Amino acid sequence: MIRLLNNKSLFHKISFKRLVPYLLALILINFLLISLLMVRKQTIAKIDINSCNNIKTSQIQQCWSDKLEQIVRQKGVDAALETVDSLYQNQKDFAQTCHALTHQIGKDTFALYNSGINFKLTTKTAFCAYGFYHGFMEDLIITTNNLKQAQNFCDYVDQQLKNQAADSKLQCYHGIGHGTVGVHN
Repeated sequence: MIRLLNNKSLFHKISFKRLVPYLLALILINFLLISLLMVRKQTIAKIDINSCNNIKTSQIQQCWSDKLEQIVRQKGVDAALETVDSLYQNQKDFAQTCHALTHQIGKDTFALYNSGINFKLTTKTAFCAYGFYHGFMEDLIITTNNLKQAQNFCDYVDQQLKNQAADSKLQCYHGIGHGTVGVHN
């Protein structure tokens, strides 16, 4: 009986010794993943839209556009449109360029969508006279030349938002018009 216990104990020691390299590798991988997430969080935190306040008036729209593009790429369309809402409320000159900047957010979002990155549609896409849809659909048509795909996307918009933003489908189709005639090219 004593011999059996010793053999069993020896078996557990051998198994544990075999697991040590795997456990160390797992700990190292976890450490690396946590480090990467911390670096990514620091990178995202560096987008400071308020830094545009110190720029000449003639260059502020470009600064806002650059910052919003970074936000779309790093935080997503919803975060970019939240920033638009904040700028609209707090920057007196923002309203003049709001529609054009949401066009650009739509274009930036389409680029991500076209590369396989999905996004959630919210009522925020209606901000600034639906500029988001105008830019998104314009690039969808110019890039794919596929009216059926564009119509399917507008139907999807309608399914998602018809109870909260009834004009979304109409504005989505309006964006198809932008792309068809190449208004901004």
